[in-house]
Amino acid sequence: MSVSVSRLGAELLSAAQGYLKASMDSTPADDPEADRRADKLKALQRLHWQFIVIDDDVHNAFVVDLLPGYVFVHRGLVETMNEEELSFIIAHELSCVPALTSL
Repeated sequence: MSVSVSRLGAELLSAAQGYLKASMDSTPADDPEADRRADKLKALQRLHWQFIVIDDDVHNAFVVDLLPGYVFVHRGLVETMNEEELSFIIAHELSCVPALTSL
């Protein structure tokens, strides 16, 4: 179970990094978005990402300010969602990481 959450998280991080790199390559250097994308890419790469499954039947996932790079997903959510739905939830949680949203 947690292997799939970790795998999905790693795949989503890889896709996000690939997107940012590709968009930086196609964006003129003087575009104001270029620096913001570079900062986001650095933040993604700087954090040591961990995807933790909490052994509880609750349907919830979250990130917290005090543990940047950690994404928590409850077992209840993992057990009731298919891979596509779970990917959406994990992607949403990644978008909420303070180190990325403040950029």
